[in-house]
Amino acid sequence: MTPPPLSHATTPRSAARRGAITLGVGGVAALGFGAMVSAFPVALVAVFAVPAVILFPLMGVGIAVLSDGVAFPALITGFSTTLINIGVLGAVIAALPVALIRRRANTIVIKIAAALAATSITGMVIALIAFPTSQWLSGARYFLVPIAVAVLASALNDRQLRVLLRAVAALMAASFAAAIVETALGSDRLLELTGLEYGTSIRNFGTALRAPGTFATNYHLGAFSSVIAVVALLWWSSLEGARKDIIWRIVALISAVGCLALSTYRTGVVVLIVSVVAAVFLSGDAVKRWVKISVAVTGIAVGVGFFAVGLGDSKSFFQRLDIWAQLL
Repeated sequence: MTPPPLSHATTPRSAARRGAITLGVGGVAALGFGAMVSAFPVALVAVFAVPAVILFPLMGVGIAVLSDGVAFPALITGFSTTLINIGVLGAVIAALPVALIRRRANTIVIKIAAALAATSITGMVIALIAFPTSQWLSGARYFLVPIAVAVLASALNDRQLRVLLRAVAALMAASFAAAIVETALGSDRLLELTGLEYGTSIRNFGTALRAPGTFATNYHLGAFSSVIAVVALLWWSSLEGARKDIIWRIVALISAVGCLALSTYRTGVVVLIVSVVAAVFLSGDAVKRWVKISVAVTGIAVGVGFFAVGLGDSKSFFQRLDIWAQLL
């Protein structure tokens, strides 16, 4: 009996072509990784991380979202935050093409992200010419990575998002614990133990420490916490299977609010209040009237409380306006 002809996908010529492409790409990648590891031994991590990120975009999102939460321990042990910025940029650059090629990302999110990214092109070119590499990488990372993460997150299913949010909840709990210890120690003792200089990671508001938690600065912690509080309060429950995550959501919400309070980051409080109030009042009849009133009263109370303890000072805001005017 005559065997059936080989399909195009299984012909020797097709197999040889795939083998040649694999060998070529693998060889170039091996040379690149070898040169990189020779110059920077710590880059050995990339040998394992890059293939994993390409195969599993969730890892790229996880690295981008969670990396800020190890910045303070990294600073204490002598690592530069530039390495973290490079790692985060590398993770999203490796993961993003996969999500786009597979066409899993949300089309609307892609269009919005592309429009936002386009607004940064001129600034990135100027920064590349005018500033040191470390500053340019930091600027690119903090502006472009959230846009890329939005695209990548839209490509994940609910189960993957819940795994990521559980990891975020664990990070928030660890950071809250660290912030409590830092606040108890105070800035003087913390400077002595860490060997860091006053003014960036460790600084005060009056006599109170502006706790960084496990993040690089208090405003990193405050900004991250405010967003996570909104996500845990309003969005996490909309995911399929989220009923299993009630404890995780409570941990994330309590830890995020605690981190926000100990960070004394006023902009984070504004983000939290405005986001929650906007979401509740734009939801139509989906949210009951008494809930809306409760949210409004709570928001006003938090605002009054911040002013009462002296955190309503707007001097730094007007100083920034002066700096921006001079820069322009």
